[in-house]
Amino acid sequence: MADTLTQTTLANLSATLSALVENGTRQVVEITDTGTQSGFYALPSSVLNILIRAEASVALDLSNPSAPHPILSFTSSYIFGVSAPAGSTLAFEGIELVCAGGNMNFVSETNAANIFMTNCIGRGASYGTRCKTAGSVFTAENCYFIDFTSYAVLGNLGTHNVNKCTFYSPGAPSTKQFYRGAGVTITNSNIFTGATAFGGSGGTLTAIATNGGYGDVQNITTADYEDYANEVFLAKVGGALDGTGIGGTDIAPSAGSVDSISITSQVSNKILQRNGANQNTATIAGTYTGSPTAIEISVDGGAWATLDAAPSGGTFTGAVTLDVGLHTVDVRWSNNTGVTDGITSLAVGDIYLLVGQSNNDGWGSFTATYTGTAGYCKKFAWSDANWMDFTTDPLTTDSNTGSYFPMLADLIVGNQNIPVGFLAAAKAATVAADWVKGGTYFTRATNLWNAAASGAKAALMWIGESDANAATSEVSFKADMNSIIDDIKADFGLDTILIKISQSAAAEEVNIRQWLTDLAGSNANAIEGPNMWDVFQSTHYVTLQNGTDAAQAVYDTLSPLYYQDTTPDAFSFTDQTDVAVSTLTTSNTVTITGIDTATAISVTGGEMSINSGAFTSSSTTVSVNDTVQLRVTSSASNSTAVAVTLDVGGVTDEWSVTTVAASVGTITTGPFKNNTGTPQTGLTGLRVVVLDPTDGTTVLNSTGNTTHATTAVLTLSDAALTPATTYGVITLNTAGTTIGTELITAT
Repeated sequence: MADTLTQTTLANLSATLSALVENGTRQVVEITDTGTQSGFYALPSSVLNILIRAEASVALDLSNPSAPHPILSFTSSYIFGVSAPAGSTLAFEGIELVCAGGNMNFVSETNAANIFMTNCIGRGASYGTRCKTAGSVFTAENCYFIDFTSYAVLGNLGTHNVNKCTFYSPGAPSTKQFYRGAGVTITNSNIFTGATAFGGSGGTLTAIATNGGYGDVQNITTADYEDYANEVFLAKVGGALDGTGIGGTDIAPSAGSVDSISITSQVSNKILQRNGANQNTATIAGTYTGSPTAIEISVDGGAWATLDAAPSGGTFTGAVTLDVGLHTVDVRWSNNTGVTDGITSLAVGDIYLLVGQSNNDGWGSFTATYTGTAGYCKKFAWSDANWMDFTTDPLTTDSNTGSYFPMLADLIVGNQNIPVGFLAAAKAATVAADWVKGGTYFTRATNLWNAAASGAKAALMWIGESDANAATSEVSFKADMNSIIDDIKADFGLDTILIKISQSAAAEEVNIRQWLTDLAGSNANAIEGPNMWDVFQSTHYVTLQNGTDAAQAVYDTLSPLYYQDTTPDAFSFTDQTDVAVSTLTTSNTVTITGIDTATAISVTGGEMSINSGAFTSSSTTVSVNDTVQLRVTSSASNSTAVAVTLDVGGVTDEWSVTTVAASVGTITTGPFKNNTGTPQTGLTGLRVVVLDPTDGTTVLNSTGNTTHATTAVLTLSDAALTPATTYGVITLNTAGTTIGTELITAT
């Protein structure tokens, strides 16, 4: 089962536990500081799986229990689990639990539940452990149970499974049985008690010590153990029993280490803000127990790669680049690939911080449902304190019911195909002054921001109705708003989109809308949002249609800011060949598609014409369905290409124009005959002078041409000769004597 991690301090533990909401995962509440906190801790009645543990750096060390660690002291008679839901699981790890009420430590009082303890101390109660309801199960491993005054293990109607634990109570119970209940099983444990009537009924007690039975360690004194702050020091946790403890038995439970790994930097159902490349470089870090050589990672079930080549100190860290969309991330040991952990539905997309009052929290008289791609809508609400899929209102526990956010998510996901998340910090009936930094609600937003650890695209602020009712002055309203806007930019790096209020009960609503407009015009960190007066005419969007219209109005503001597509579909010009030299040549026409706003266009190496307009080489913009042609003058040389490149929004195509190859004409003359008509033979060194018949200029002089046949036939091919053109041809011998004159048409 996936985990949902919530970190808290001892002082805030009670509030954190009360705020837990069942979300189908194990709720891990991690205490990050040390000390003792007293009180009564109420668990939510609906959450089925809770682990309360200490963060690794402050966890209880059973080999040195005097070291600082979290201690919970309970003022009631019970420690947790009093009314746990039927079938629920409650677990503890690395903390000390003290029952100051004097009754019992661990109880399943009204419903059958499962209670687990690992690496904990339970101290100061009448009963060490107790299950009181049929079907309940208590399991403990590697734990201390100290200073109980009655039964150490009381089964009653439930089941106890205790392994590798130490029970210690010097001098007591003096007349009580150590355990009772048919469901009690104790194995591999060390038991130290002053009981004179040590024993039990109905259970099983085995392998208490390596040197024999429990009788060897009864009636102990303070000289037989080391005492640190009223806690027994375990000499060899995780080690072999070596006979150095009380009565020849080591105090330490002989527990071997457990190889494990846990991702703590990210959780399932979280969303991370995308960057300009539609990606997020996510930190994947966590903890482990054991000795991994390296930590490996697999994304979306792909190949395993090294995440941390040298983990140390029980922690690992690395980074992975994730594209927009949903992902699974798994980690494992390289030297023991069966030790794994993973998270699912980790999204990369756009996130919006929600601040202001009720309309940004959800007070519509309807229930809205997200209908887009599964897993693409997430929320982290101040009242939930964890990431979860957001499919149906309410947005927070402060919401009346309906909000516009499921419909806004539908629009963003449907039009942009990217996940979207909401950081819900808004509070009904607040005024601008309530959100100034240092106050309750800016602090709420800050805590939410830090806990979500996701980044965001922008802040959406819907505020002003209560200021209108309170007749807040323009000076105060603008001063407070400028402070809020600037601090949101400074602390979170976000611009603030100001949503202008609809109707309120006060005439000052008109002024509020104008002041919001003024703020957007004067503060570089503010952006003018939609005017909700144009959308609905009431303080709140009441109906589902009102909420749908509000979502559309907000999306219409976001779209030109963040969702304009300036990357066109690919286009292609047809290259041209065999073009006459030095000829003005025009391309085929292409149509620009796939953009929804004006997009930059430029040409290199030629000219362009947009929508059959004048040809130009100057850069400009084009819109969707505009047509473009290119033009260039071909090369003055044969067989030579010129290239023209068109760039539209970063998408390019090169158009090539290649001139025709140079033509080669051929002239054949001879054979030559003497005055008796007999062909002459043995002629060498013949050359030809080719004259233009129109003006007598020399076209070709083949001086040095010695190619000839014995019959004195001479063939001459040259690019200077144009096929189908008639030339005057003079043939001369080596002495320069003309031996032939004729008109010949080149082939």
